[in-house]
Amino acid sequence: MSQIYNPDAVPNFIRTLKPWDDPDTAKTLIEQTQDETKLMVTPCPRCGMKRMNPAKVRNALSRYAHVYICPECGTDEALRDMRNLVLPLNRWWIIDRWKGLFAPDKEGGGTP
Repeated sequence: MSQIYNPDAVPNFIRTLKPWDDPDTAKTLIEQTQDETKLMVTPCPRCGMKRMNPAKVRNALSRYAHVYICPECGTDEALRDMRNLVLPLNRWWIIDRWKGLFAPDKEGGGTP
């Protein structure tokens, strides 16, 4: 029986790390998150779509982080790489999701 991915279970320390501002921090957190979700049905960390195959090896391996991404994102990464138009890690869906949960809004409040 597989578990459902719960992005709200991400630790609060993400708020202080601000991975949406730093690609290196984003890479580290993306890789750690996939390690923690080995038994879960997860959306693609790059696009957020639920196109990931439960057998991780049937997905694409990202060229820029040591994680699996959906096959469509794998193709997109390859095409972008050929044109030197890499999508920065801090613009991946999972980082945007964390930003929506943990970054202060314009009025100074936070959203956990």
